[in-house]
Amino acid sequence: MQITLSSVKKIKCHSKRYDIETSTKNFFANRMLVHNSSFTAFTYLADFFGFCWKKFGVCSRKIWLKTRSKNYYWEMADRLRLKQKLIGLSNAIIIQGEIVGPPVQENKYNKTERDLYVFNVFKNGNILSLENMEEFCANQGLTTVPILNRSFVPSRDIGEGKEVSDVVKAIMLMSQGDSTLFKRNREGIVVRLKSNPNVSFKAINPYFEMEEK
Repeated sequence: MQITLSSVKKIKCHSKRYDIETSTKNFFANRMLVHNSSFTAFTYLADFFGFCWKKFGVCSRKIWLKTRSKNYYWEMADRLRLKQKLIGLSNAIIIQGEIVGPPVQENKYNKTERDLYVFNVFKNGNILSLENMEEFCANQGLTTVPILNRSFVPSRDIGEGKEVSDVVKAIMLMSQGDSTLFKRNREGIVVRLKSNPNVSFKAINPYFEMEEK
């Protein structure tokens, strides 16, 4: 699920930041929080003895699956006809999404089949805005992650002059609630700056974490 920030203000903060990698849950790659079920499909130019042509690739959470095999990453790419769709476009495209359904992460949303929910689209190396991503996905028959709030403004929705701890508490409260996919605690929310979609962070729903443990 995603929330889009309409504005942001700078704050002075000198605390240290750490990226933690685990073997089974979330980890950071190139400053992006990803999961075991993260999926990437992309096109790229291959050079063979001076001849260039567009090729298609699929990645799991952090591995380029260069050899087609029986796994739900390639299965998803084939079912959505991503190779045919992306190769036919004039731009270099990268699609990032989350695969949900059996047996991914024990099928926590009780879906009958696997689906892909897109959260990022890059065109020629540039990340698309929310509106452009939604338009692209609609044209290609793809589903985006649910959008909870398109115009979140901290100063308006939380209040002026708040301490950083107050803002954190407010966002953690926003992370709580039921998933739109199934009647259970959602994993959390991703907050993304509307004017610069490269800037984002994820807030994990603590009740989801408790359920998982």
